[in-house]
Amino acid sequence: MEYIINEDCLDSATITHADATGNLCELVRCKDCKHGTIFQNAHGEWMVECENPDALWLERLVTAPDWFCADGEVK
Repeated sequence: MEYIINEDCLDSATITHADATGNLCELVRCKDCKHGTIFQNAHGEWMVECENPDALWLERLVTAPDWFCADGEVK
């Protein structure tokens, strides 16, 4: 089982250990991803369209700005 936990909940020794063992991964939100293009839809909501050329999406993937995926990369 995996969890996403705010780093404020972890002490520095835990973070150091997780990083050293390869268990610390940065979470990249769609709004901060280099593959995402932010736009405002017809309802005035901000959305992000994924343009990752390596993604296997069968159709246009549109998400909320705070969504994330395993392929996210910081801009």
